[in-house]
Amino acid sequence: MSGDTSYPMNSSVDVYRYANNFDYKRWGEGTKLTLCNVAWCGDYENTVYFDDETARDAYFDALESTDKITLASVIRVMPDSTVSVPVPVAAMQFYNYLMVEMQPMTSTDEPLDYATPAKTRYFYFIDDAEEVSPSATRLHVSLDYWTTYIYDMSFDYMMLERGHAPMAAVDVDTYLANPVENNKYLTTPDVNFGEANQTGNPVNTCLFNNYTSSTSDMLVCFVTPYDVKNGDWGNVWDAQELTYPDCMKIPQD
Repeated sequence: MSGDTSYPMNSSVDVYRYANNFDYKRWGEGTKLTLCNVAWCGDYENTVYFDDETARDAYFDALESTDKITLASVIRVMPDSTVSVPVPVAAMQFYNYLMVEMQPMTSTDEPLDYATPAKTRYFYFIDDAEEVSPSATRLHVSLDYWTTYIYDMSFDYMMLERGHAPMAAVDVDTYLANPVENNKYLTTPDVNFGEANQTGNPVNTCLFNNYTSSTSDMLVCFVTPYDVKNGDWGNVWDAQELTYPDCMKIPQD
């Protein structure tokens, strides 16, 4: 094609002029990276539980400026496994933790539709520091799931089979006030119910929905290895004999 060939009907188009009305200021430094040092680590042998998420955030906000470095960043995605910071690698030996504060896209004042997140703070363990340049360090991080998400979770319908129930019977301040006198529960063996109980003898059963009663009384089923009908229940004032369907009688040895 010849270089002087004209494109039809484009005489009124100026390709060097474009009306760009997008506000790029909205995509400013909306992410904060805070390097600090905490007294717990990523093995989850010791974890800290604050009263609530507000108390957790207050702890990190109250850290002295000499104990942390807060950096502004335009990164709008959470770290996966690494994050780079403009800090010399030699200075990173004083920090083992990273807090990332994410702001809504694209800004708090003018968020995009559905951009306001339910959570704005994420917490990471610093597992390693790699020198990229004399003034930059690549941090290898892993998410602290407990500190980040524990206040959004609940554990219902749990049964204690073996655990540290005795430790919950005394608080830290009481124990530390006099460890010798207040170690009763801490020296108690863990709760252990052993293997699940198994029924050793066969029993006769019947389904309640197959039992026709002349009354509208509600039926209650008791499961016990003892002789319910002929056993010694003690003395009860004006007691009445327990009646139940024949198919529910416990066979006698």
